[in-house]
Amino acid sequence: MKILYLAQSTIPSRFANSIHVMKMCQAFAHNGHDIHLLVPNIFDDRETGVEDVHKYYGVEPCFTITYLPWPPIKGRAYFHGWFAARYSKNLKPDLVYGRNIIGCYFTSKVGLPVVFESHAPITNSGKIASWLFNELLKQKSFSYLVVITQSLRQWYLKNYNIPTDKILVAADGADLPKNTEHDQIDSFSPQSADTFRVGYVGHLYPGKGMEIISKLVVRCPDLEFHIVGGLEEDIRLWKNQLQGYGNIIFHGYRPHRDIPKIMDEMNVLISPSLRSIKLPGKKDTDISQWTSPLKIFEYMAARKPIVASDVDVLREVLKNGRNALLCDPDDLEAWQWSLYRLRDCPNLSQALSQNAYHDLKNRYCWKTRAKEVLTSVAFVNT
Repeated sequence: MKILYLAQSTIPSRFANSIHVMKMCQAFAHNGHDIHLLVPNIFDDRETGVEDVHKYYGVEPCFTITYLPWPPIKGRAYFHGWFAARYSKNLKPDLVYGRNIIGCYFTSKVGLPVVFESHAPITNSGKIASWLFNELLKQKSFSYLVVITQSLRQWYLKNYNIPTDKILVAADGADLPKNTEHDQIDSFSPQSADTFRVGYVGHLYPGKGMEIISKLVVRCPDLEFHIVGGLEEDIRLWKNQLQGYGNIIFHGYRPHRDIPKIMDEMNVLISPSLRSIKLPGKKDTDISQWTSPLKIFEYMAARKPIVASDVDVLREVLKNGRNALLCDPDDLEAWQWSLYRLRDCPNLSQALSQNAYHDLKNRYCWKTRAKEVLTSVAFVNT
């Protein structure tokens, strides 16, 4: 099947949405489909010095990437959406799949079957985006809506007239390790007897977890905390606050292809998100109810024990005592106790990491996600 993937992501960039798009394109291709990714030619926030975009994201060059104009004028997103519809009409794909509501709407007017994927309420993107989505639902060419959490599914069912058989929950995912011997290796292998490494990968803006990590650094002086990611200004802020503590190391941003190697050096991986997560520049937008963090699935792929916040969206994937330890974001003692428990109980660490990897392999790897999405679309269109 020929699939045209529409995204409004900046590629290459450090944004998580661009990782998701690239991984899903590879996953569709690995399921035997002909994939064409269409993105705007955005230069703002684009990562410089990248010679091979596929290699930058750690994906195979098994799909094409086409950049369409992103004119320096007001309303350029709508021009891009119209360009995407024209492109799709000439390409004649069997299916249009996208996270770009404008492109999906204009393409639906061409009469091509469209699947729209949403990671937050469409109202978060403004009134026009909400109107376009409502109009998309009226088109005969609208095939399916894909969301990442059960809570987001309930929101759409409550606010829009969507048949229950046309909405699918597909959590985010991760690639399985390329090492074919990964299933046989010991998942809990401390790098040294005197250093227990606690790893965090992700952004450092409010709500993502540095509020908890910074306190654990003080409470656990014999543990070593490794922070990977974050904008330069956020790193400076937390470095200043934790000045004088030698048990925290900020690694800064690393290309996505390097993340598995870094996580392999850790003894435990943590995701200490708060109950409220506000995006930078969007203080009125709280994503904590809908988010399905990529890092959770990448942690599962790393086969390291996970300690995460005990919040509704994470409980959709993580089960306390089975594939992770879950802690109340407001209970620092629980976080401290969990880290020392994993340090002192290698059998528990091994059981948690093996169960998490098993869940990823059978339910949450990118290839499985892509197959599930297309199977659902095929079923509802028969």
